[in-house]
Amino acid sequence: MTAVLGVDLGGSSLRASVVGGDGRFLGTARVALPQRPGPGGRFEEDPERWWRALTDALRALGDALGAVRGIAISGFTRSQVFVDAAGVPQRPAILFGDSRAAALVKAALAQPGIAAHPGAVHLNAFHPLARLAWLARSEPEAWAATRYVIEPKDYLAARLTGRIVSDTVSQYWLARSFAAPPGHPPLAHRLGLGPTPCPQHLAPGDLIGHADASAGPLAGLPVFAGAPDSWAGVLGSGGMGVDRAYCISGTTEVTGLLCPDRADATGLLTLPWGGGLWQIGGPGQNGAATLDWAGAVLAPAAREAALARDAAPDAPFFLPFLKGERAPFWDPNLRAAFLGVGAGHGAEDLLRAAAEGVVFMCRRVLDRAETAAGARASRLYLSGGGARSRAFAQIRADALARPIVIPTEVETGVLGSAALALAGLGRAASPADAAATLLGQPSIIVPSAAGQERAEARFAKFNAYHEALAPLARRFAQEP
Repeated sequence: MTAVLGVDLGGSSLRASVVGGDGRFLGTARVALPQRPGPGGRFEEDPERWWRALTDALRALGDALGAVRGIAISGFTRSQVFVDAAGVPQRPAILFGDSRAAALVKAALAQPGIAAHPGAVHLNAFHPLARLAWLARSEPEAWAATRYVIEPKDYLAARLTGRIVSDTVSQYWLARSFAAPPGHPPLAHRLGLGPTPCPQHLAPGDLIGHADASAGPLAGLPVFAGAPDSWAGVLGSGGMGVDRAYCISGTTEVTGLLCPDRADATGLLTLPWGGGLWQIGGPGQNGAATLDWAGAVLAPAAREAALARDAAPDAPFFLPFLKGERAPFWDPNLRAAFLGVGAGHGAEDLLRAAAEGVVFMCRRVLDRAETAAGARASRLYLSGGGARSRAFAQIRADALARPIVIPTEVETGVLGSAALALAGLGRAASPADAAATLLGQPSIIVPSAAGQERAEARFAKFNAYHEALAPLARRFAQEP
């Protein structure tokens, strides 16, 4: 049997699975990579830690690797690894949650020449260009030694093959920043940055090269270009198609809509995903990990039972901004808050409020995307660790007023990577065709009439609470 190795580098763990061409898992290994945010908005990681996680996973897979004929690695994005021409990191990688560029962006947008640039509409503390400008000013020696800026998954592929490349989806925004729009210089030049640090870009599934001796039993096997975790996750869930919505509920959540034509909305990211598809949506800063936090802090006796309870008429609300928020606000100064808490509320009520708050942010992104696209997805494809809770999925179905499709294997990033490797080997005409052979029968969670009515009323109050408290959160964030 032809099998492939699919790797998904996530924000909190690396997962590697040997997947047969029929979709059977022949072996899986997971290595924890806990996030370690620092003070002052710092969010960094030593890339060597990812390489150690991959080699640990390969050792754990053992004999299962004997059937592997190809490899693809996907992973989290909007993170920057700074390497020299030989692929050696010049400093720790800056991860997706890092907000240290906020002051620089504020000062830059106060300059008329930058504010008037068409690319400035997307410039914020989480934009890759903002991180590069911050590094060039804060650590000029590290920036001067940097030849390429790549993604975390690209670093692993480079360690395997010796070739430094990225993919067309992951670095879309960074590449645009170094390109000149009509009538303007590149935005990167406005911020004082020189030649592009982007490497060659391949389409997901293109051949990068062959694994060297560092891959042990995989040495000599072809390594194919991976994709961002969201792209690979949607591919592996069966959600890659026109007018389909998706949410990948992991450490953070990524929500989006796929449509045939470009659509733009304030606070959302629009990307060409290939195959005639455009994606409009964006990554949140808070997701299933927020629910894990609430469960750990509140320690209810039965988390799933608490989530399955109907919200009481006076149920509290939760603004889920434990780490600020990215899409659609892109504001690192937002803060979490419980609201409407009374003496009669217990830990279970607060836990359900936390789950509902995460889901309401998913709806805010999807509402904006569908309004911009002029289309409504009939269902949403849900994957990631948050998809394991049926009660959490029911809250989402009610809030979004549409069925939720949950694949048999919720860790769809691995399946998406496996599909890329199978397509690269020529075992399928396209990655989507390869993914279709790997998918089992999904579960479908249908919204309830009562749940929809309740969620609609609470969603309006949730938005009102956010609008009222956001200015206060920003003011407190400026205080020492």
